[in-house]
Amino acid sequence: ATLVPSLAQSLSVPTIIGDRMVLQRNSTSRFWGYANPNAQVVVAPSWGDEVAVVADGFGQWLAEVPTGEAAERQKVTISSDGEELSFSDIMIGEVWVCSGQSNMEMPVKGFGRQPVENSMDYILSAAKEANRIRMFTVKRARSYNEDKENCEGGEWFCASPQSVANMSATAYFFAYNLASAIN
Repeated sequence: ATLVPSLAQSLSVPTIIGDRMVLQRNSTSRFWGYANPNAQVVVAPSWGDEVAVVADGFGQWLAEVPTGEAAERQKVTISSDGEELSFSDIMIGEVWVCSGQSNMEMPVKGFGRQPVENSMDYILSAAKEANRIRMFTVKRARSYNEDKENCEGGEWFCASPQSVANMSATAYFFAYNLASAIN
């Protein structure tokens, strides 16, 4: 007898696709992941039409979904072969990627003997920015021999005193000023 490994797999997406995520407005957002090989995958956003794609022979799929104008509290459901993933509290707005080393890593609360000027005022008033500022921090992970397909351990956070204290100060102050300028 010959054993043939099963290619069947559960419907899945990377952690960057999740509750509280932000999608770029007036653009096309990509949703991707894995499903059963050759299965149909349907992405159903609350802000527009469903998009149906077919997974390849390895189960990989990619759907491009138009986003439209800025909006809050949106939802998206992804389904395939009777499985369903649902994501809520999605914001459509401005998406900016901030990258760097130690200066970008410094949190709003500062490091030990390295405070951030006026940080306590921003931390204590952060809750009023919850519907305007969200952040996804990619944890450090080195890979010299392979591409990383997922931001393991990452999660979307809305601004709150607890989350803002630990957010990148440079990224948060940029987002704060951008939100104030263009809402």
